[in-house]
Amino acid sequence: MMSVKCIFSIGCTNKRNATERITRTTQHNSFKRFVKVVPNRKTEKLERFNSRKVILRISSATKNEHVDDQAFETPSPPPPYAKLSVPVYSLATKSCFNGISSSMPSMNILTFATPVAIQPARRFVIALYQGTLSHSNMLSKGTAVLQVLGEQHAELLPLLGKTSGNDVDKLEELRSRGFEIVDRYGTPTLADCLGVVELRIVSMQESGDHSVALCDVLNHEDFPCNGSPLYTGKLREMKLM
Repeated sequence: MMSVKCIFSIGCTNKRNATERITRTTQHNSFKRFVKVVPNRKTEKLERFNSRKVILRISSATKNEHVDDQAFETPSPPPPYAKLSVPVYSLATKSCFNGISSSMPSMNILTFATPVAIQPARRFVIALYQGTLSHSNMLSKGTAVLQVLGEQHAELLPLLGKTSGNDVDKLEELRSRGFEIVDRYGTPTLADCLGVVELRIVSMQESGDHSVALCDVLNHEDFPCNGSPLYTGKLREMKLM
């Protein structure tokens, strides 16, 4: 019995060795055919590690090339109309009640504004930045007063154009800086502005981050003795925009 087991064991061993030889021969042939063979676990780990390093190097190089491309990318030139000097306005709006509380009257800086009709009625188009107090006040009331600013108002750009009326009482701040506030068409306005135009909304159109309002001109007054009109070219000269 023992001899049979030994013979059987030897036979199994020989069979296993033969199988291993066949496997190695097959792997060797596969290596020749596919130029890649993984003979053992140690080599397999090394292959995976080297492959990972190559992938990381390629990814890093690609990332660096992308960053370099961004760093040396030429910025797109501004549109032609950005070079033009246009009038600077301020829209004065009344306070409104939203059912819970009343907002404060406010003023902003406005350059997206132009007359678009004379007959049968004068009309004006303005664009209001969404999410502002001036925007919500005008939409609630439907009316506002467009003020033509003078060069003496250039210093007010940070207050009227870069500060929210939800955070600061702009009228009180204007008074503290020595600017007189007078009522025109039921709306607080700057006493020394160069002219005012009372507007009433006819229609609204959403346009990106602005709301474009087509308005009827209800009334207008001119105060040329208050100085020279303020233009965006002047603000650029003063490094304010």
